[in-house]
Amino acid sequence: MQGLRQDGYKVPAEQRSLLTRQNYTLRPLSSVGALSVLKVLDVSWQPIAVFVAALLAQTMVHSKFLSILVLSIFLVFPAMELLVLLIGVVAAAIWRGVRWKAVLFWTWWPFWKLVLCVGAAAVAMTFGDFLWNNNFLPARLIDRMQVYNSINPLNANVTGLRLQDAGAITFDRNSGVDRMMTGCFVDTTTFCVAAITSVSEKAGRLIPSNLSQYDLFMTGTDCCECPGEFRCGDWNHPGEHLGGLRETDPRKEKFYKLATADFAAAYGKSVKYPIFLQWHNEPLETLQYLKSSATSNRALALVTTPFLIVVLVVVLNGLLQLLMFLQIAGPHKPPTGDGMVGRMGQKLLPSMYNYQREEQEATGPSFPSRYVQF
Repeated sequence: MQGLRQDGYKVPAEQRSLLTRQNYTLRPLSSVGALSVLKVLDVSWQPIAVFVAALLAQTMVHSKFLSILVLSIFLVFPAMELLVLLIGVVAAAIWRGVRWKAVLFWTWWPFWKLVLCVGAAAVAMTFGDFLWNNNFLPARLIDRMQVYNSINPLNANVTGLRLQDAGAITFDRNSGVDRMMTGCFVDTTTFCVAAITSVSEKAGRLIPSNLSQYDLFMTGTDCCECPGEFRCGDWNHPGEHLGGLRETDPRKEKFYKLATADFAAAYGKSVKYPIFLQWHNEPLETLQYLKSSATSNRALALVTTPFLIVVLVVVLNGLLQLLMFLQIAGPHKPPTGDGMVGRMGQKLLPSMYNYQREEQEATGPSFPSRYVQF
């Protein structure tokens, strides 16, 4: 074999050819797969966008169709990235064989990006649904109703029929809740009602009046003995006036009606048009708090969740670096494909195909492709 002597060492012609090539790059393993700040943001922006879009859709319009449409738009590309990569892996494994270190390395970010997107969507949908049902929707419905002040149940005109549009009610000083005159219904949860009545003071004690018809009730869940004393809402927070906000959950109203039927049967009273209230002695302040707390909780979620996603991406990047250090994962010989899947892969996974091209340029002419045509 002819060779070249340089500085006292004989260099074979084949090695000399490799050393004198100008079209190669040396890419240390430590830099491949490591994420810079911009790369961290590039991986994080899709799950962050999924979370923000899903949470806003759930809490502003609460449209399932819109939520699904938005999530489909954001999830289609991460899903396609992973699908194209897995097709190439499976086909190469069947026909030519693959390096599983490379499979772990190159599927790492497509897999975790999809997982983060799906997880962000699930958290946003769940939290947004909670805020909507417990804050935004009740506040919106009550805002559309009327506010009644200084109501006395002893007044013959104060009936459930006349107050069907009531959203918030404050009662006069001669009104109270008979916490021992209750009704209940148990269905895993205990649904409690207590009659709102007129009261009069005798010998330093408040005596509830006997009404001909009972239509106004304070309500609550798991806050009374069945039957027994009613301890729901502001029962132990006396205010200047008795007050309440309308119960807007139709699922709860159904059980409260069954509880009023128990009330009517137990005490032999007439209930025709029941109005169910949550006991809040300052109903308008409570309504404002309902709105502000929902808005602040949503804002807090929109700020903290993207930060947590970025932190999780950084942790995943550190774990990938550890797997590379332990030689469990590595970028060499990426499981790319040709044909249609290859063309899709070049669009969806450009870093993997760019690495393969640079690797081929660094090692010179290669043997016939070991990858499968699709």
